[in-house]
Amino acid sequence: MFAIGPRRAFALLAFAAVAFAPAAIYAQTTTTGAISGTVKDPAGAAVGGATVVVHNDATNAESTLTADGSGFYNAAQLQPGSYTVTISASGFGTLRDTGIVVAVGQSTALSPTLSVASGTQVVTVSGGMPLINF
Repeated sequence: MFAIGPRRAFALLAFAAVAFAPAAIYAQTTTTGAISGTVKDPAGAAVGGATVVVHNDATNAESTLTADGSGFYNAAQLQPGSYTVTISASGFGTLRDTGIVVAVGQSTALSPTLSVASGTQVVTVSGGMPLINF
């Protein structure tokens, strides 16, 4: 007959508990997603310091991020749904991208190319009631 000591019995019991435990115990559950990417200029160079505004179309919640020195940004912990992303930087035009879909457990890639600003544009709107002759 084979006999084992109390230490070995405890070690075998601990090993069996860990080895045969359901995998679901160790799985992590996530309920959010992310939007990330690198902001670039027309030449393909990174645009560091770009402002990235992520707007949840359903809840109107917004978060504002700043791209790092290499143009990278990561908007994490976003609820699943449709988003509008607005990206701007000094000396560049503003880019607005709508209908960006965030899915659970996924990072949606959005790496925009900003156009160079072409100067200051002023739009003047004037209006009045037109005269109607009867």
